[in-house]
Amino acid sequence: MTPAGGLEDLYAKAVYVVKGQGNILDGTKIVAMYHEFDAEDNSMSYGDELNIAISHPLNVGNIGFVKSGSIALKYADYDADDFATDTKKLWVTTQFKF
Repeated sequence: MTPAGGLEDLYAKAVYVVKGQGNILDGTKIVAMYHEFDAEDNSMSYGDELNIAISHPLNVGNIGFVKSGSIALKYADYDADDFATDTKKLWVTTQFKF
């Protein structure tokens, strides 16, 4: 739900893809993103958030209907200032394209 004061999301993102190593690390993608959340119509700060994701393509071989896949480890750290509750989350995902 969007806060009553509106939402401005100022963010920066950096991406690095490992390649040319000649080993299992090739194709690993690292993404870091920083968000600064503020109210749109006043000076209230909603906090900031750091997100980090590391993903790697899976070799699905010849599984017929599966074209590609990946596995990822993701982390989010939200510092709410005085607006809400600080939250930290860590999770693992898998993705398959058919």
